[in-house]
Amino acid sequence: MGKREVVRQGSMTPAGRMAWGNVKLPAWLWETNLSVPFLRDWTKPDHNPVIDPDSGVNASAFRDPTTAWYTPHNEHWSLVVGTRRGSRGVVVLCKSKDFLKWTKAKHPLHSGKGTGMWECPDLHPVALEGNQGLDTGVSGAGVKHLFKYISDANSMDDRNGLRYDYDNFYASKSFYDPGKKRRILWEVAHRSGHPGLAFRGIANPLRERHHEDKQAKKNV
Repeated sequence: MGKREVVRQGSMTPAGRMAWGNVKLPAWLWETNLSVPFLRDWTKPDHNPVIDPDSGVNASAFRDPTTAWYTPHNEHWSLVVGTRRGSRGVVVLCKSKDFLKWTKAKHPLHSGKGTGMWECPDLHPVALEGNQGLDTGVSGAGVKHLFKYISDANSMDDRNGLRYDYDNFYASKSFYDPGKKRRILWEVAHRSGHPGLAFRGIANPLRERHHEDKQAKKNV
């Protein structure tokens, strides 16, 4: 594919594709000119959306892909997407050689009975020693992987299980900051407002996240 900057967005599918109208599916944007400060110019290729749900899956319940990571040993890009099968929450692993054509794994990476739609999944490595953040594709000795998702249902697999954050947050995602070698958490908080508003939320300030050594070894 060559080296270039990529942004993932939710692409609106044509009306009529689903019985009730437009839905969001994973799509890519390529940078138009790397010389432009802050990468302000982007192009949306015609081959979008790049990942479709399986037949029988409502496309509104197939969204929020993670940051993709590259594994040199098999020359694949990988990412996971949240979805559901009936009332079972599911996260699907997808792989690609060229970042354009994606193949879904035969079996879910993880699932939970009665947990409903799994939104905003996040999967990234955590160092067992020290507070330094790790890039998404890092693996090996001294590293564990943290997987989180957001579910609408109460279950031992989510709200009654382990949590790494508390309060009224949702739609959280994390990213790696290579300049300061840290992992940054971005999330939305509910806010009060007029009950007639369709969406009431505000983006929180970015926060640095790490795990203390003893907690990483115990909980991750």
